[in-house]
Amino acid sequence: PLAEWMTSVFEDPDDDTLRLDFEDLTKSSARFDSGVQRLLNHFFGTGTDLISKQERFLIAEKAKVYDANRNPETTSVYINSTFPSVEHSSDPVCKKAAHSALHKSLNPALFARYQDLQRRLGYAATPS
Repeated sequence: PLAEWMTSVFEDPDDDTLRLDFEDLTKSSARFDSGVQRLLNHFFGTGTDLISKQERFLIAEKAKVYDANRNPETTSVYINSTFPSVEHSSDPVCKKAAHSALHKSLNPALFARYQDLQRRLGYAATPS
């Protein structure tokens, strides 16, 4: 039900819902920076009532560490809540093992529902 609700938000977002697409954020550093600014504008507005220009700048600069184009060898791994180490890529062997386990253990009817969600989100459905 949660994944279906999330898909419906994508298909028919409310006016107050910000949609940032992973593919867009990872296309280039410029797109990543633009997405960060959209996020800041969504939560804090475009003025300085809620955060200053300096605070906006510092947040945007700190976010750059999570840009996969600027830092292609890294993925977020949190050591604790205040000091993340940064890594971006998934281990290919781990991804293959997870994919295999999913196909072996997931109920076929549930898998078909997830394939439908993939299609509704604009992705090619994972083969069964």
